[in-house]
This record gives sequence, structure tokens and C-alpha cells, in this order.
Amino acid sequence: MTILEKYDDLDEEAQEVYPYRDFPSLDEAQLQAFEQSNGILLPPELREILLEGNGGYIKEEFLRCDDEDPDLLTGIQEVFGISNDPDHWMCSIVPLPKWVTFKHEIYTSFPTVSELESINGPISRYFVISGDGVVFHLLDYTASESSKAVCYLDLVGGDQKIIRLGDGIASVIQIER
Repeated sequence: MTILEKYDDLDEEAQEVYPYRDFPSLDEAQLQAFEQSNGILLPPELREILLEGNGGYIKEEFLRCDDEDPDLLTGIQEVFGISNDPDHWMCSIVPLPKWVTFKHEIYTSFPTVSELESINGPISRYFVISGDGVVFHLLDYTASESSKAVCYLDLVGGDQKIIRLGDGIASVIQIER
């Protein structure tokens, strides 16, 4: 059973809310090249999603959260894919500082990288896997090249602290086997 919702299967309202992401399929060699160039190892569950559809919209029944505040997952409607196209970087898995810098250049009220680092410590080893430009879901590679945690960050609301949601991608997405 697939965990991805195909764009054509979304209702008309959802198609307006969640724009189409037309990323080409990936193979194992492309995943390994991405990992090598970023010095990370993607979690097996995320690799499965990327090989299935290079990211996509997650069916609601597959979402879960081990955290005490399930509202923290409100923004995880899709998992970003991998693309080298500069026009698609905003819906691609990228290091968090790229997003933060981009948002601050457009909206000076958004925090800078150094402001976020004063709250959270170095952020260069967090990778954005989902988000809407304000709220992000991240993989935490601060301790090692293998992600051990999925985190949440709201750049506008709250105290801008990176909040740990659970261990690995399987803590927020239930993948049927």
C-alpha cells in the first residue's frame, strides 16, 4: 500500500492548497549522490518515500506523533523530494540555513541564521523535509550523519526553538510493511 497521495487523487480544494510537485523519479544512485554531497544518510523510511515518488503528499492515515502536542504536526502535508533544479529548491530537501536566509531576505521580521543559532545552537545540520515557508519539519543531523530525530520549527510563532518530535521519520509517518 502506498503512503503517498497522488496529486490527481486530491480533491479540487486540496489541489488549490497543495500545488503540484512534478519531480522526476529517483533511483538508488541518485539518492546516494545526494547523501554523499550533503554528508548525511537518509533514514530508510524516507528513502522508501523518495524512491516511491520523490516526495509527495502523505495520506492522513499514515501520520502519527509521539509528542504530547499532536498539533505540532499540522503542517506535515507532504514530504519534499530531491531536485537539482534551482526553481524547485523550496520544495526540495535542503539544509535549514538556506530556508532561513531566504525568508529573512524577503521578510526582515523573520529570524536570521545567527538569531536562530543563538536559540538552538548550530543549525547547519538540520535538513528541511516538509514545510510551508513558516513551519518546518526537519531531520536532525547534529549528532551524526545518521538522522536520529524528526524536529519541528515555527519561524514566526512561539520562541523559535527547534522541538524534537521523535526518533526518525517513522515517528511521524507510519509506513505499512
